[in-house]
This record gives sequence, structure tokens and C-alpha cells, in this order.
Amino acid sequence: MAASIINGSAGIEGDCPRCVSVITAAQTVARIAPGNFSDALIRLCKTVKFKSDADCEQDYANDKPEPAIWAQVLQGADVLGNDGQFICNSMFGQSWCEMPNAEQTTLNFGGDKPANVTAPQPNGQRVKVLHLSDIHLDPRYTVGAEAVDCPSAGCCRTDPKNQTTIKNPAPFNGHPNCDTPLSLLASALSSVAPLGVKDSAGNEDIAWALFTGDLMPRESSKYRNDNYLAYVQSAVFKVMKYFIPLNPVFPVLGALDAFNGTSYGSKGPLEDLNTY
Repeated sequence: MAASIINGSAGIEGDCPRCVSVITAAQTVARIAPGNFSDALIRLCKTVKFKSDADCEQDYANDKPEPAIWAQVLQGADVLGNDGQFICNSMFGQSWCEMPNAEQTTLNFGGDKPANVTAPQPNGQRVKVLHLSDIHLDPRYTVGAEAVDCPSAGCCRTDPKNQTTIKNPAPFNGHPNCDTPLSLLASALSSVAPLGVKDSAGNEDIAWALFTGDLMPRESSKYRNDNYLAYVQSAVFKVMKYFIPLNPVFPVLGALDAFNGTSYGSKGPLEDLNTY
């Protein structure tokens, strides 16, 4: 199908409309049969001559992160709108589709904007603010697993009993080469209270907190699912709420909370998440 669209025999004129039509077909595969998306992406890569046949097979193989990234993008994309043109431009270059202009978006925050808002005048009083960021909780962190010479399952992971040689066992409270174990998160947040979360009368010494995101582990999206991500998010927030009873806490999304972690590096293939 992709070949007939690209070579013009399907009756679609113009490189960009042809590319968008192919992307539309790929979106159907990503939504209905994501397990077949790697094969579909390899065939598409070969058809449009985006890379050599050997590179198409290597770069978009089922054990590589790119198919999972593009499947995730296509599942929620408006391919018949600007999204389709952007994807074609991003994957295949300007010769296929021009980069579309960004559309102005109005965000609805659930109420009307207050009238005549002005910034408050500073009163010279200093406040204590807590800033948390980049937790990267790894619920699969395993004490005693290899932390440096990592097996295929990733650093500080897998059951140490199944590893024949461990030169650098992962400590209880984490290792610089790995994401954060729950023990390290609890230890770090428990140390905040002595800094003055509340005084003996219940007054808050720390006035408020900023949480600037990146609570997800840095791993391939191929080995994630919604239940797993919900578990990580719930675990982080429950530990934060237990150790830091502050109100308000102002959160924002980090890069890995909003987009695929493998775009910034992966720790390697992990076990199949169907067991979770």
C-alpha cells in the first residue's frame, strides 16, 4: 500500500499528501496492531529510501526504541492536520513536507482571568522554599545487582542470583550509574522535615514547594505500559505527601513526564511489562 501511494499509482498527487497518506496508514497499525509497527516502519523506510535497506532493518528493529517512539507519537497524532506534515518533515525532510506553521492555542484553566491583576509589592520578608526535581524513581532497582558492567536488563536491575559475576553490587541507597531506588527517595525526603517543614505549633516554616518534574525512570518506552507509569507516579506522590506535608506544592511536567525517555538515552532492554 505504501509503495503504491509513494510511486503515485494510488492517484494521490504531491509528495506531502502522499506522505501524509502513508502516515495515516501507519497510524492505523500503531493503534490497532502496535506489535507489528516495527515491520511496518521498516517497509516504509525501504519504500521511501529514507535509509539503506540494511540501516532500515537495523534502526527500526523491534528491539530498538525508535519504533516504540513513533508508534506512541502516531497513536495520538492528528495526522490529517499539522501533525502529519510535521511528522513527514521530521522523518523524511523538507523535500516531502514543509514545516507547518505553529497554531495559536488557547488554554482553559477552568475560570475567567481575574480583572486588574497586579503583582504584590514586596514586603522585604524572606521565605523558605523547597525545590524538588529529577527524582527518576526506578521501581525495579535491585540491591546487589550489577551497577557498572550492566547486563542486558540494565544497571542495578535483575535478580543478583541470576547474575554469574557481580563486580559492583548496587548499594541499598542507590548508585550514580542508576536511577533512584525507593529507599533513596524515602531517605532524601525524610531529611527535609528537620529543615523546618512545620514547627511545634504546626506553622509551616517552608512556605511552599516547587516540583519541576522528571519523576519517571529513564528507560525504553517499549518496556512501559500505563499501569507501570501510573504506579511510578503514585509511588512518588505518596512518598512526597508522607514526608513533606506542605501546601501548596506547585508541580510542572519534566521532559520525561511529557515525552519518551529514550529520546534522551536508554538504560537498555528490560523484562516484558506484560507481567506487571
